[in-house]
Amino acid sequence: MSIAQKKSRSSLALLLGSLITLVLLILTTSVQAHIEADMPDPIAEVEYQMMLDFEPDDMVTRYKLAMVYFRLNKLAKAEAELQQVLKSKPNYFHGLEGLAILRIKQQDYPAAIQALEKALTSDLVESGTYYYLGRARQGLGDLKGATEAFSQGRTICAKEDEAKRAFTPGQFDDALTALKK
Repeated sequence: MSIAQKKSRSSLALLLGSLITLVLLILTTSVQAHIEADMPDPIAEVEYQMMLDFEPDDMVTRYKLAMVYFRLNKLAKAEAELQQVLKSKPNYFHGLEGLAILRIKQQDYPAAIQALEKALTSDLVESGTYYYLGRARQGLGDLKGATEAFSQGRTICAKEDEAKRAFTPGQFDDALTALKK
């Protein structure tokens, strides 16, 4: 092989390597951009998994994947992801709230309450946390505790930015009305 052919192959390999790097960068950027957009859960599942292939320690993406699994009723996978999040960040508000939502679905109300009470010790407090606390207390038959949680959540909800709240004041009102029946 001549020197010119070796240089040509070397240039081609360098160009190919640069092209692969560029494609990976575009794909990574594309995945990151999509993560913030609303998308169907099956697509989000694939995209979050891809993102975690690149950044396995990204606990926010791992939490989002767990909630996708939850909505797809893949509860064992949701729990595994949430456990991994909380192993890495034991006081992560969204991880605790996500675990509580899962526990409510599994009707493990004491575990849900424990996770929610831990979440409520963080600096981040959302009305939804009180909504889930009310549901968990209601599941245990603690109607007084449920009423207190729904009432507190209703108060916080009324002060939250409408675009950012997970529940409406009306949903808290409905929950409180249902307790009285």
